Amino acid sequence: MAEEYNLKNSELVIRKWKKKSELGTRQSSWEYEVGEQFVPKNLESEGLMESTSNPIFVRIDSVANFQWRIRNLPYPIATYNVTVDDDKQTITYKKPKEIIEMEKQMQAEFKKMKASKDGDVDCTPS
Repeated sequence: MAEEYNLKNSELVIRKWKKKSELGTRQSSWEYEVGEQFVPKNLESEGLMESTSNPIFVRIDSVANFQWRIRNLPYPIATYNVTVDDDKQTITYKKPKEIIEMEKQMQAEFKKMKASKDGDVDCTPS
């Protein structure tokens, strides 16, 4: 698992997992739980993949809420039927207190660690 946080406001930007393949012989590609992959996919290395014109559902977390966003809708908005809470008019889900407390503890631990900057990677060639 790898997580990326915004250092200014401590919000989770990306959480991704890498699992072993079905046969257990090699690592699969990254699976994104929170956030999204911004680099274009390479058909030669990926093989068969879903259409790029399909809608994409992305989970984005803020400090107090879980949010879901939909990207790449191929048809006009009138085509879709989205139901939301009439009282709140939102698709945001408030995080439980236990999750917020756990994330505060994690942030306290992260502050003890040195954050790496872009390009600040220990790369020892073999």
